[in-house]
Amino acid sequence: MSMYFNGGGKCLLGVVLALSFSHLSVSIAQMTLYEALESALRNNPQVRASAAKVVAAKKGVEYARSQFYPKLDLSASYREQAPEVSFRVPAIGMGVGPSEITVIPHSYRELNLQLLQPLYTGGRLEAVYGVAKKTASMAELQHVGSQLQLVRNVRHSYFSVLEAEALVEVANAALKRVEELRRVVGLMFEAGRVAKFEVLRVEAELAQVRDELIRAQNALEVARSAFNTLLARDISEPVQLVGVSEPPQPPEILTREDAEKASIELAKSQRADLRAAMRAVELAEEQVRLARADGLPMVSLATTFRRQTKTGFAAAEAKAGMLTVQVPVFDSGRVRAQVEKAEAELKSAKELLSGVEKQVELEVKQAILNWRSAQERYKAAIAALEQAEEAYRIAMLRYEAGAGTQLEVLDAQVALTRARTNHVKALYDLHRAVADFEFAIGKPVELILADLRGQK
Repeated sequence: MSMYFNGGGKCLLGVVLALSFSHLSVSIAQMTLYEALESALRNNPQVRASAAKVVAAKKGVEYARSQFYPKLDLSASYREQAPEVSFRVPAIGMGVGPSEITVIPHSYRELNLQLLQPLYTGGRLEAVYGVAKKTASMAELQHVGSQLQLVRNVRHSYFSVLEAEALVEVANAALKRVEELRRVVGLMFEAGRVAKFEVLRVEAELAQVRDELIRAQNALEVARSAFNTLLARDISEPVQLVGVSEPPQPPEILTREDAEKASIELAKSQRADLRAAMRAVELAEEQVRLARADGLPMVSLATTFRRQTKTGFAAAEAKAGMLTVQVPVFDSGRVRAQVEKAEAELKSAKELLSGVEKQVELEVKQAILNWRSAQERYKAAIAALEQAEEAYRIAMLRYEAGAGTQLEVLDAQVALTRARTNHVKALYDLHRAVADFEFAIGKPVELILADLRGQK
């Protein structure tokens, strides 16, 4: 009775554990590429940092704009001191008696209200405002660029995880095939049909396949950790992704006869880094204007209203207005040096812009060539996989019938593993090639997400 109860308890425990693990696997929802991109764009520290820079740059524009308008300052003070200083004025003539005049009162109050308005700055304020606007525009474009780079990286990482999972499956399948071969060879050895050497050779192959499986499992864990890092998740958080078994649809522009020319033109109109380089040239031009403005006169108007403790030498209220003209006379070459420095930086920005334009053209051409190459390799991998599977099936039948050799089987097994590996890599290389092409032409993040949302 006791033995039956223990056995039943073990069975029940096994069922409970199985249900628990089954529930655990179901509770980890699979993530789509669209969801991965949304999470990364929302949480990635680099993208959030670039967004903060955009806010800071826009505040810089507000600050520069405020310099055009009046500035009103209010100050107040209160002072007590001893002794009070005063003197007596004797009577002067008829009807004017003696009076006490205070020079330094015991307590002194002062209230100042000052209005300052720049009237002419030689273009300084306009240049500062232009610099702020160009800086803000560059910050926005750099933020867009960081988003596009993140989208590309996440797409690469997503497909790398799926590729690593598929390669683990390939390695597991290879291990099962070699284990089956080891079983067959063992039976044949026991029957005296093969020599001990063939057993040793298949065991050596089994050890090699196990090593490849360990490497594939390690690569999978590394890929998952990299994926979690991009999404700003815990590096060890479980990763369950929706799989991809079919090649992607090629972008419509790649099917055109003038694909390369059209893609380059599109990239030049969309690429955030190219547009940021253009803004950098405009920013450098504003810096030249600002440097030149330092050599021009400045005119400002200041008005002051003061209320204070009345003394013998100061009224209770005072008003003043002042027009200030400041004309640079001699600066030991400071302005000239600043202008030449700004002009050199402008030339540098123009050269960098030219370099970015060439780089964009190169990246687009490379992306197109890589996509075409990936397409051809995928087609070749499908054909090679069909042939390798058939070759392995025939080699096993021949070996079991005694008509083939173990070497034929091992060669066929290696060829099949290689064909499956190449097929997996070609499939995900094709997906990465599309991601690289869309990055090269600067496809907006909103359009990428919209396309993926339609595939959900």
